[in-house]
Amino acid sequence: MAVAKKVADAVERQQRQVQVIWHGGEPLAVGAERFSMLLDPFSHLVERGLVTHSLQTNGTLVTDQFCDLFYQHRFTVGVSIDGPRAINVLRRNWAGREAFPGIMRGIATLQGRGINFGIIAVVGDASLALGRELYNFVADLGCRVLGIAIEATKGINEATRLEPNRVEHFWRELLDAWQERPVIRIREVDRFLSWATVVCKGDWSGWSIEPFPCVAWNGNVSLLSPEFVNIAPEIAYESFVVGNLLDSDLDEILLEGLTAPYVADFLSGVDDCRRECPYFSYCGGGAASNKFFELGSTRGTQTSYCQNGVQHFANVMVQQIDLPTPRRRENMIDE
Repeated sequence: MAVAKKVADAVERQQRQVQVIWHGGEPLAVGAERFSMLLDPFSHLVERGLVTHSLQTNGTLVTDQFCDLFYQHRFTVGVSIDGPRAINVLRRNWAGREAFPGIMRGIATLQGRGINFGIIAVVGDASLALGRELYNFVADLGCRVLGIAIEATKGINEATRLEPNRVEHFWRELLDAWQERPVIRIREVDRFLSWATVVCKGDWSGWSIEPFPCVAWNGNVSLLSPEFVNIAPEIAYESFVVGNLLDSDLDEILLEGLTAPYVADFLSGVDDCRRECPYFSYCGGGAASNKFFELGSTRGTQTSYCQNGVQHFANVMVQQIDLPTPRRRENMIDE
């Protein structure tokens, strides 16, 4: 409770709308009663329009009691499911049992309560050939938006190398299915079209790097990625923790955290991406967690995430909507 109150106080001082994301592990594992207590410090900020809540869950613990909280606190809900049962087999509960039946029960509860939800699907080697099936399965669930996460090395998860032509085939099949039946949005399409609109209008003024503070249960604060919360940094960095909310104000933590070695390395890597990568204006320099877990340092540039989730997707989108191939940022601005 003390940590939640500290976060709420920090948000209130911002005097602008902030999205509070409940993510990492399974947020609903604390139980509805405890979760309600954690939300209480934010209630007046929700009423004033200063806070919006979002949640990512595997859906297995969704109940009517949680749905009451989603309504009361105006949540945006995302559910993690990788597609039909046959391609969702890797998702298991702590007992090692298949998670799919529980996920579908949670989705049915959300549907029964009329709560809009999004889907995030992890796509790996086994599901690259099933883009159309994945889209139609998710569309049938009645969600509002689908987000795709091509499997990448993060933490204990080590991804296999994916063939570029198979990745582009997946994106092509997914987009074909969406164009044939555009009943939901695709997150990656929204992002691409927003970027293309801004660039084509000549309004693109560059990327600003958000520190993205991530607060652990004990008040520890890490920056740039939720994957850095409670992760041992091994050799490259002494720690990803840049402060604790129970000891310091968030503004002070952010100011000092920007000088942390892994943050400084990431910013240097983004500069390298800006100079080297023709896709930079679209992606903004990649994700710190992907760089660290795949390359051993946040300063890296291209990762498998860049290739599979950004470059191959952008190539397919360019072909689909007949736009020029992405070029280096400075050329795009000069012209």
